[in-house]
Amino acid sequence: MADAVLLAIRWAHTLAAVVWVGGGIFYWLAVRPNVRSGALSAEHARAIGERFGKAAVLAMWVIAVSGAALFFASVSEPSVAPRYVALIAVKVALSAWMFFIAISRRKRLLEAAAQPAGRIRAIARALGHVNMIVVLGVIIFLASDLLRVVET
Repeated sequence: MADAVLLAIRWAHTLAAVVWVGGGIFYWLAVRPNVRSGALSAEHARAIGERFGKAAVLAMWVIAVSGAALFFASVSEPSVAPRYVALIAVKVALSAWMFFIAISRRKRLLEAAAQPAGRIRAIARALGHVNMIVVLGVIIFLASDLLRVVET
């Protein structure tokens, strides 16, 4: 029974991650180019963003809750390898960065508009940009696959 519950939690975790990161990739590949070319109005793009935003918030909650359960289930095993714990810690840290970007996005957009541009500010904006969510998400998917290799 416990294996079935962990499988369901892992499945929900993965599905939520696919929704969040996949939505970002969809934005990069479909929405943004069509807005720039004029094939999609900014109003429609905002409507897409608002609808996806609701799914993304739900996905974040699912990822956080299921991720905590999976974390404790995996690190509580007596045979867990230190390199597995180290890799899962990296995955958790990258996930926290993603959550921070998503949660603080609006505040940073308002602040960025009011502040002059500079090299350090440009780097900070790039590391905190919403596109970084997709980059981090792809890296986290890679880390998830590496966890399977490390655990065997």
